[in-house]
Amino acid sequence: MSKGEKIKNMILNKEEKKDFALFLMEKCKFSKRILDNFRDNLGYPIFFNDVYPSFDCLNFIREKEKELSKQGYLLYCVTFSCFGFGDCIEFLVVPKYKVDLDKIWQVQDNKIRLFAYVHNLNKPNNSEFGSVYYSLDNDKSSFRRIT
Repeated sequence: MSKGEKIKNMILNKEEKKDFALFLMEKCKFSKRILDNFRDNLGYPIFFNDVYPSFDCLNFIREKEKELSKQGYLLYCVTFSCFGFGDCIEFLVVPKYKVDLDKIWQVQDNKIRLFAYVHNLNKPNNSEFGSVYYSLDNDKSSFRRIT
């Protein structure tokens, strides 16, 4: 096998990324409607969680999705959260390399750790890729970031 073929085998194609995103969405207990919409290419869910941005957030999200896609990521969910360090938009993504899949998620008790690009609206220079935690508590009415 040539070096180019080895690299190609390491990279997830769009369908593999989508399948893994659906797997993660199921782990997050997303509704059947949300899963079906994503599966049918009707979009990804956006959860505002009591944060209502005062800017045209949909255009910002679309632009960020294009940037992430150019870097090989597949966006499957967007959440907004407010913390002491700033208002954040979390872009949950599937990476492009197969080797990274086991590292980007983990269920612990009633929470799940996921891989995301986190954009800090108050301090954009503090935006970065990393792990974020969400509640899996069935009593919650929405998908909420907890740390």
